Amino acid sequence: MSDEKRPLPPKGKERRPFNTGKKVKPGFGPKKEFTGDTRPGGRGPQGERPFRARPEQSAPPRGNRPFRGRADDRGPPRDSREGPSPFQQRHVESDELRYLGKNACLALFAKRPDDIIRVYVLRELASEFKPLLEWCTHNRKSFHLVDEPDLERLTDSVHHQGVVVVAKARQFVSDKHFFGQLSASRTLVLFLDGVGNPHNLGAILRTAAHFGVNFVCVPEEELSRISPAIYRTAEGAAEVVSIVRVEDSEKFLDTLSHMGFHLYAFEAPNSQSVFETRLNEKAVFVFGSEVDGISPLVRTIVETKLAIPGTGAVESLNVSVAAAIAMAEFGKQGLSRSVRIVKSKA
Repeated sequence: MSDEKRPLPPKGKERRPFNTGKKVKPGFGPKKEFTGDTRPGGRGPQGERPFRARPEQSAPPRGNRPFRGRADDRGPPRDSREGPSPFQQRHVESDELRYLGKNACLALFAKRPDDIIRVYVLRELASEFKPLLEWCTHNRKSFHLVDEPDLERLTDSVHHQGVVVVAKARQFVSDKHFFGQLSASRTLVLFLDGVGNPHNLGAILRTAAHFGVNFVCVPEEELSRISPAIYRTAEGAAEVVSIVRVEDSEKFLDTLSHMGFHLYAFEAPNSQSVFETRLNEKAVFVFGSEVDGISPLVRTIVETKLAIPGTGAVESLNVSVAAAIAMAEFGKQGLSRSVRIVKSKA
């Protein structure tokens, strides 16, 4: 600002001073003229200011900055051809599920491709899942090639095996539908009373698929829905074996008994050995939890209690292992009955 005096305003338009005693609002009135030096270390209106050089601050690379957003908000640098980033927060509906694991996802693709909604695959495994990705392209399904850390954040698991499929969850089989599908020939049904561990249930489904057991029955109060851990542990068997959701366990088991099924409970260690028992052609194997065993209500309904003999060094077997041994014995007895020995003539 120049040191010269400003010209006086014309007469009649002079600014009158405020003499009413009221406080003047900020911004009103003549501004004070600053005549100090604005340079660093210069003399300001309140005296000389010491010169302090600010240290140089270099911003860290963008990739090393701490992430403060939501877990699914940040993804890797993406090619525009891959579509929008998959790590925007996406809601999964109540009838949808994230399927983890190679075999589980491929079984879903083989059995229920129309239920697929979107697919996530590790970049380095794109060639391995080429048929799935090509199908997504032809059917206008969303798919994304991602990196390992992003897939872990998406699934909250390190056991994804490089692929995740968001699809409609497979529905439970109702009691009425179950009884309508029962075969009149040799049939084995599994009833799980208190087996709530998803890894045990998935392992049982996998073994049931191996031995041709089509139905695994679970009380509805013990299993609200099939979790991703069940599908992953089942290794695709959850698409082959049907899970029956039982509303009334007592009525359900009574109905099977009247249909000619024999009910076997695997619980008591001092019971007769399953290897020494001639199993019925139509059988229901009941397994309880490893802690509490079979519930008192179900225990009163079963007809025969069986055991898998061992050394006694441990209290019991894991329920999935016990179920595998029992199913193997049932299959073995079925094979021995179907074998015909023909003697050759001398």
